[in-house]
Amino acid sequence: MHGAVENTASDDRRQDWREVAEFARIAFGVTGLLHGGLALTRRPFSTESRDTPAIVYGIGLFGPTVAAIVVEHRHHGRSGVRELLRSGHPRTMSWGPAAAALVAQPLMQLSAARMSRRQVRVRHVVPLLALGQLWVVAGEEYGWRGFVWPRLSRRIGPVKATLVIAAMWGLWHFPMFFVPQSLQAEDRVFRFGSAILAWSFLHSLLQLERASVATAMVLHAATNLSSQALDIDLEHSSRALTCVYAAVAATAAASMAVRGPRSRS
Repeated sequence: MHGAVENTASDDRRQDWREVAEFARIAFGVTGLLHGGLALTRRPFSTESRDTPAIVYGIGLFGPTVAAIVVEHRHHGRSGVRELLRSGHPRTMSWGPAAAALVAQPLMQLSAARMSRRQVRVRHVVPLLALGQLWVVAGEEYGWRGFVWPRLSRRIGPVKATLVIAAMWGLWHFPMFFVPQSLQAEDRVFRFGSAILAWSFLHSLLQLERASVATAMVLHAATNLSSQALDIDLEHSSRALTCVYAAVAATAAASMAVRGPRSRS
């Protein structure tokens, strides 16, 4: 009997890893094909909704969610897809994590500005660009936090799972570093990497409170909008912001480690 239970647990572990591998192949394939194509054309990136690069970029953003739905349906049928999509319902959020998701990025930017003694200026954000965040977060978060996170966290624990997701998430953005005038092309690789690490640990910390793709969407959208709306003079505050990101990642990792690993059944 004990051997049968061990065999079942081993099969479950292998299944989780197979599903994550399938997810990665599809997500990287879809996004890599489209965003990589943009990189090869060398056309400047534009946020104009009718511009071809913007359209291709927008479709490519849905690689993670498409991958999650495809793999869920393949292995768990319609019920698996419904469960995945339900995790994005606002009812899955708690007030505390939702509030933390809203203020995390502004607080990190303000801290960096204070450390570097720079003034903070509020920039105008085009309403259409703000609404576009709904598309961005829907295209990514069902994949990273809705699909990959629960599988990895129960197999290797929250800290290691976050490190793996951060690496995947960062590499997934890689083609956009070669698209002229894109956000990634205008960023510094080390600062971007530290940001991805900090954001990943914040996501995981909030998911430990209560698993919710909706909360992940709020954090992701608030982070993007804050980065666009708050000008902290990155030319002179870049090092401070990188340090803040590193400190937040380390603090979140320590907090998760103290709480202990999640179930790895």
